[in-house]
Amino acid sequence: MSMPYNIANVRGPLEATVMKSPKTVVNILKHAKRPILIVESNALKTVDDKSPIDFAIEFAKKTEMPVVATAHTMKAFLEREFEAATVMGVADITNRIIDPEWKGLDGKGGYDVIFYLGGLYYFQTQILSSIKHGATSLKSVSLDRSYDPNATFSFGNLTVDEWSAALEEILTLLK
Repeated sequence: MSMPYNIANVRGPLEATVMKSPKTVVNILKHAKRPILIVESNALKTVDDKSPIDFAIEFAKKTEMPVVATAHTMKAFLEREFEAATVMGVADITNRIIDPEWKGLDGKGGYDVIFYLGGLYYFQTQILSSIKHGATSLKSVSLDRSYDPNATFSFGNLTVDEWSAALEEILTLLK
């Protein structure tokens, strides 16, 4: 059992399954019908001379999944000539995802798996709690290095090196 990164994050009866291997992410993708990636502001921080934004771009290209850039992350996507991202606040996109009437960014229907990357822990855990309690049919995946019990799936608390290696392995497995 993993401990929440923030020990004040009180767990309920439902808590995230710890992804012990990057293969879990690939398996989740294989079963997803309409996944979406939401990239938040902490993805701008450099890890091992590489920005998580770079991972997000490669991940989105390999999976052809839509990307929502929140906060000021869109600038980093545009600097890397990745124009496929949509700009929207994280609370706004989450509220839309939870709404069963929403038809998605492309008008073709809602999403079934939501990947989050680069969230501010104290805020993202509340967003994930909203999904967990407000849209029980959706699966949420935290790709951040801190365990979040409110996601459906989350990495355990990883070191920077372990997390960087896990992200790289995900991209390798997607080839």
